[in-house]
Amino acid sequence: MEKTTKQLDIYIDESGNFDSYSKHNLIYSVAFVMVDLTDKEMNDKQVAIFESKLSNIVGGDHFVHVGNLVRGEKPYEETLLKERQDLFYILFLLAKYSKFKVTCSIAEKKEINNEIYEGITDSVIATVKGLGNYLSKYDRVIVHYDNGQDFLKGALLTAFRMFSKNVVIVKTLQQENVYMQVADLFSYFELIKYKIQKAGLSKYEIKFFGEIRKIKKDYLKQLEEKYI
Repeated sequence: MEKTTKQLDIYIDESGNFDSYSKHNLIYSVAFVMVDLTDKEMNDKQVAIFESKLSNIVGGDHFVHVGNLVRGEKPYEETLLKERQDLFYILFLLAKYSKFKVTCSIAEKKEINNEIYEGITDSVIATVKGLGNYLSKYDRVIVHYDNGQDFLKGALLTAFRMFSKNVVIVKTLQQENVYMQVADLFSYFELIKYKIQKAGLSKYEIKFFGEIRKIKKDYLKQLEEKYI
């Protein structure tokens, strides 16, 4: 009997840039959303629900870009707050009810100061190293990244080649796979968690999500079980 190949797809997205620390530039986070191929049938049902709701809200081809959505930036400048909140919520529900695991690497700008690139690289490498035992269960690991930042692409290549065999890195855009959008959600939530602990939320974040207690109860706590 032919052995079934065990495959893991890892969807990666980042929140942040390479500028130095400021009150508007606190961390650089990278989310790793890990989906086992054996869960595809169940997850496809959740994706179909998400896509149906998305079509009902905005119609046509569309994908959710969380940071821009919360801030009301392009392409959401003319989108009403309630509609933006609805878009966010259907992505959140996809994340809640799909089956996957997630981990995130965090580089605190205040701690790494001017050594931004080194700090981010170290953070990514440490995260992938921590996944070593988890990744070893799979015969094939496909890492999806949109190549939005060349430096991060290089750091990911370095990290995965150091600690895992049978890894293929492919370019996947957010509009091509909804789990890229889920990774975007988790990378953004790392910024929110950091702000709650150390910096405080902005006015636009409070307006969008509500008070901190509501964010913790309605969103962050609901996704705790997803983390490795």
